[in-house]
Amino acid sequence: EGGDVGPISRAQKTRVFPRSNKMTLLKNRDFEFKGFINAGKIDVDVEVSKFIYDEFKFDIDESNKTRLRVKPMRREDGNRAITMISELSKIVGEIQVDDPNNRSGRNKEIKGYPKLISETKSFIYYNSKDIYKGAYDSTRFYYTVEPFLMDSLDDFDELSFRLEGELTSAGIFPKFKQDLKIMPDYSFGFTTKAPEKGFPFYSNGATFENKIVLSGNGLQGAGTIKYLNSTSISKALAFLPDSTIGFAEFTNKQAESGIQFPQVYGKEVFITYIPQGNVLKAASNIKHDLDFFNDQAKLKGTAYLTPKGMRGRGLMNFLSASIVSNDFSYKCYDILGDTTEFTLRNTNAKEGEEKVAFHTENVNANISFKDRKGTFKSNNGASIVEFPVNQFICKMDIFNWYMDKDQIEMESKTTEINNTTGVDLVAPNFFSTNNRRDTLAFHSAKSSFNLNEKTIYCDEVDYVNVADARVFPNDKKVIIREKAKIDPMTDTKIVANYITKYHTFVKADVEILNRKYYKATGVYPFYDRDSNVTYIQMDNIGLDSSYQTVANGKVPKELNFKLSDEFAFYGNVNIVASNPYVNFQGATKVFHECEKFTKSWLSFSAPINPQDIQIPVSDEMKNLEGEKISAGVVWRDSRVMDSIRIYPTFLSALVSETDPVMLTASGVLRFDKATSEYQIGPKAKFLNPNEKGNIISLNTKTCALSGSGIIDMGMDYGPTEVVSYGDLKYDQQTGETKLKLTMKVKMDVDKKMFQDVGIRLLTTPGTEAMELDDVNLEKAILEWEDEKTADRFKSDYTIKGEVKKLPDALADGLVFTGIELSSFEKIEFQERGLITSRHSAVLVNVFDQPVFKYVDFDAFLMQTFSEISND
Repeated sequence: EGGDVGPISRAQKTRVFPRSNKMTLLKNRDFEFKGFINAGKIDVDVEVSKFIYDEFKFDIDESNKTRLRVKPMRREDGNRAITMISELSKIVGEIQVDDPNNRSGRNKEIKGYPKLISETKSFIYYNSKDIYKGAYDSTRFYYTVEPFLMDSLDDFDELSFRLEGELTSAGIFPKFKQDLKIMPDYSFGFTTKAPEKGFPFYSNGATFENKIVLSGNGLQGAGTIKYLNSTSISKALAFLPDSTIGFAEFTNKQAESGIQFPQVYGKEVFITYIPQGNVLKAASNIKHDLDFFNDQAKLKGTAYLTPKGMRGRGLMNFLSASIVSNDFSYKCYDILGDTTEFTLRNTNAKEGEEKVAFHTENVNANISFKDRKGTFKSNNGASIVEFPVNQFICKMDIFNWYMDKDQIEMESKTTEINNTTGVDLVAPNFFSTNNRRDTLAFHSAKSSFNLNEKTIYCDEVDYVNVADARVFPNDKKVIIREKAKIDPMTDTKIVANYITKYHTFVKADVEILNRKYYKATGVYPFYDRDSNVTYIQMDNIGLDSSYQTVANGKVPKELNFKLSDEFAFYGNVNIVASNPYVNFQGATKVFHECEKFTKSWLSFSAPINPQDIQIPVSDEMKNLEGEKISAGVVWRDSRVMDSIRIYPTFLSALVSETDPVMLTASGVLRFDKATSEYQIGPKAKFLNPNEKGNIISLNTKTCALSGSGIIDMGMDYGPTEVVSYGDLKYDQQTGETKLKLTMKVKMDVDKKMFQDVGIRLLTTPGTEAMELDDVNLEKAILEWEDEKTADRFKSDYTIKGEVKKLPDALADGLVFTGIELSSFEKIEFQERGLITSRHSAVLVNVFDQPVFKYVDFDAFLMQTFSEISND
């Protein structure tokens, strides 16, 4: 008020930032609000506050946090004001902006404003997540600030700033009074010392002496912690509500009577004092171990000091040995451990010799530095002992270590238990150590070591796992020589792999070289569908590059080996452990009594399931000599007219390799026991008849050959192209071949003229319409196109009654269906071929003109020698 006041007044420097809709104007320029008051270097977050104009002040009835912005206290912090990381909480009082008679700020003689008057106790908390992840809980760790007056808020001296109060430290120390100041890290804190005899430490029998520091880093210190028999002297400790941590010089005094304690010293180890657990931990670091028993042992690990004694975990090193455990118990002269790992070093090792003389794991240990002896007992009936010369380790029950002699005496109770009870309670494990990546392992109930022979004799070995195989020694003996060399075994059994157990070899001679390599010869028992067994000699049993058992052998022709009652075989036999089926690579021949069908050996290579034999068959069938064989109906192509005929084949040699095949099939060869038929066709078609592909079947009872699919008449029609699909049957008794066909004829004719013929046929009275179920047109469309097209055609014809658009495969010629042909032979006229046995057929369409009407139809197809004339 009052016009120009010259320099900025204190009133202009004091600002209010109300929260939205949290300000109420009162009489006489007074107002109430919630928000922030910024007065000089101080910001107050108020919940209930009122500005009283006459007294030119803010009453603070309730506040949250109060922050200070201070001048930099170090040159490296720059020139700008810095907001302190500590905050005052719950201030109640007032902020006097200026003297009520100097609102305009004209009187420069009035000093000390703005002023903060704290009328009640306020608090400072150290529960920030940045300080040990919020370890200092504000309900237990806080500083109580006594009521105070703080003037010159815009220009107070940071270095001389002080707040009086008391620290409550969550029980770390008793409550004590100490003035707060602004610390170098811009927090509220202090630096002080404990009383002459130290502070009680966590009220747990321990004491702390020397320096204590409170800052934005929490509560820290440097000094001495005394706990039980120990003293820890540190230059840097962190005091936390649940623990104290830091590096220290640690000393524990020996105690022989009462609760025993060992003598321990650590030059610079990491200590952790946990009052709730009443334990002090001392952990070694990379540079400094913990020295025990007057430097007779050193611990790389952690020692735990409690009123009940000292425990520890880690690696303890002695002059020539070491021991590892997660739980040591220490007495005045002794080390005890329920579960330990013990190593005796080879201190006089020659060049290239193993550095470890003895090693054992999972043993109960009792080491006495007074008796100079260590006693070890296995926790599971046997402990592990190494044989460096043999590069093997085995398990023993009890052994004693005499420190000064570097001597081990071993004892095994296993034999005594077996002799008295007759039950094998403990079976020692054996492991080779010559290659860690290739460790051979097996179980032996009994063993002996001959030092002169440098040989380990292992008895009662049930099996040895090698790679994926399991080898069963015939006499249950394994003999181990130097450098892990195992004597060859004879008359053994091999199971591969030992998880799936798909394959077993017997009467095998085996040489085991390591865990991932063995070689053997043996016999493979092959069981057919009816569990009849045939023994196949395997000349090579071993492993491939992926460490999988493979084997190969040979079945000679003279062995008369059968895959089943329906299939003979000779050739090579291959086994891969991961495949449940044996791979046969050779030739098979079918068994039947059909005299018109010669039998040849079919060459193949495939894994065979004896319960469902399916032998792969290609379009070009051959025997092992590479000669062409056939399955289907064939024209004889001959210069001699009398020799031209239709003849059947089923894995039969062709009379001449140039003989054209009318119908054949490829895929797999199988025997259907229910129908007594050998069948050849695509595997998928046997599962789903709507799949594409030809099928050929030979009935072993009637010797009838039947088939369906794409049929090639084996004829040369000159410029006319004929494509046929149909069903074929050969009758051995009559020698007759019958066909039911759907035939497409493509020739160079006047398309329009022929379409007109189709239209006239459609309108001719009395012509019979096609019955789709009586012909194989739908199957032809399926074969020439696909299942979807065939289904759509059937739906249009049978349900809608019309086919507006023919499948593409039909629309480029004349298509007939319902054609029936029979083989024909008239010797006197030298005529041989196929002739219609029914004098009508369905004209399906003429190019893209649908007809679907029965018409008179006759056909005669005559075969001639291919080099003389057209058929």
